[in-house]
Amino acid sequence: MSAGGELYSDLATDLALYTETRQAQEHMAVTAERWHETCELVAALGNHEAKGILLLDLWQQGIFLSGNQMVQSINRRQAAEPGWLPKSRSLFFAYCQNSLEPSGLVESGTAQLHATPINAYKISQPGIAAGVPAAGLLLDWGLRYPNLSTQTLLGPTNSRGSTRAVETRANLLLDMLSHPLPGRVSVSALAGLSETHFATVVSTVDQLVKIGLLKKESVLEDNTRQYRALSTQHEGNHHLESFRADTQLLYQFLATLKVGQVFTQQEAIDYVIAGLTSLSVDFDAAEIRQHLSNNLSAKGQNKFPEVERLELYNDGGFTKLTLSEDSVEAVRELMNILLAINDQTPPIMAQGRDLAQTIINTPKLVAQLMLKAHDFSPNAEANLEQVSSTLKSVISKTKAPLTAAQVNAKYAEISGRSLSKTALLHHLGRLCGAGEIGLAQRRSDPSRKRLSNYYFPLLELDNTSD
Repeated sequence: MSAGGELYSDLATDLALYTETRQAQEHMAVTAERWHETCELVAALGNHEAKGILLLDLWQQGIFLSGNQMVQSINRRQAAEPGWLPKSRSLFFAYCQNSLEPSGLVESGTAQLHATPINAYKISQPGIAAGVPAAGLLLDWGLRYPNLSTQTLLGPTNSRGSTRAVETRANLLLDMLSHPLPGRVSVSALAGLSETHFATVVSTVDQLVKIGLLKKESVLEDNTRQYRALSTQHEGNHHLESFRADTQLLYQFLATLKVGQVFTQQEAIDYVIAGLTSLSVDFDAAEIRQHLSNNLSAKGQNKFPEVERLELYNDGGFTKLTLSEDSVEAVRELMNILLAINDQTPPIMAQGRDLAQTIINTPKLVAQLMLKAHDFSPNAEANLEQVSSTLKSVISKTKAPLTAAQVNAKYAEISGRSLSKTALLHHLGRLCGAGEIGLAQRRSDPSRKRLSNYYFPLLELDNTSD
């Protein structure tokens, strides 16, 4: 359910129905220029949760704020249980300067501090009209999919070149979702669907595989590449006996044909492998397939003037790409949101604006998004692992199960500071989900009906059960 409650629980359905009909409407066609502008907007405010929160806070304030005032305002919005309180006073000012201002979402000016003018920013009219509903939709998506982040899905803002990571990744994911043959999506197929350089497609796919969004699977099947026999005899200058055994068998196969006869590469491969098997020769079937493919395609040392390649059907094997099962719907909805932002569809933009209003005025939601912004940031990864490691160590060294409050107290003894309740439960939840600690519910007091969560080391549980 969306942050706005039942009113927005059908947002995903609305988006799905919208994208089913949008393709048939010429006035909603995605032009390259408009799509580029949309991706630039998303890159500016949507690829990092804290940037979206910042824009919404500036929207609510409606005045010029200095960097320090931005930090203070957003920290106040998280109330008693903050998710992330940035220490740097210049962080949000840098977000404005490097991301929001270049995209026209904020405008620069001055604010008064003790009668002294200082550099400041406030939201612009384009920021109110286009940025606010976009931020509402994207932040709401982030709340409903806590294990995914636009930071990792859409990539960094500081990409090189005129086309940044957000646009490249969005194009690739849209091509995957709309491919007519989902079971046959490969890197080559994706590269053929866009004007993106092949090396960029390969690099983008590798990045998405690394974060677990895409899965690669090698598929081996019959090779239906076709050839026509121009000659049935060896016409080269080298003696046939000097060739490898599989190449000699390939010539034997050609001798069984008639000039002009069409054959598939798989037929040749089957003939050669059967011959090698009958000769009791040790061989690697995959290597034989590749060697014969190179020879027939005139890529190997032995050019084959005796054959010509006809229409290419498939190479007999390819690397299939699929979206991981647990992220398909989330990715589909995120891409639908980007398309809706691109078309500025009034009903969905209105929902986005209402969602923005709800999120920025709900401390718990602001705290959740700020915590997520911190934990998914590349430079926060080391700190995240350190905190999780310390919490795990605290629990592992204690024989008796601990409540969250007890864990936090022991953590404070080691690190010198305690965690907010939101951050603590977030880390403990991650450790439980990864199977590194256990969770049980029991009464802290026999006279009380209420159950409390207790955390314990899984190793100790195994020892006690033996």
